[in-house]
Amino acid sequence: MMPREELRAWVRRSCEAQGVPFLISDPVVLDKVASILREADRRARNMPTTPPKQEREARRRAA
Repeated sequence: MMPREELRAWVRRSCEAQGVPFLISDPVVLDKVASILREADRRARNMPTTPPKQEREARRRAA
């Protein structure tokens, strides 16, 4: 994992290179970002932990 300050510097450089603001203060934008992150977290927590398709097929053939 990248150290916090190194990550912050990388994000700042990436934002500058793309012409997007490093900091966001618009409450509407912040609400949208929060919604996206909540949905991503919800999906990640509800994702089934099924084995990859190839592994499932191999198990079926072996049975």
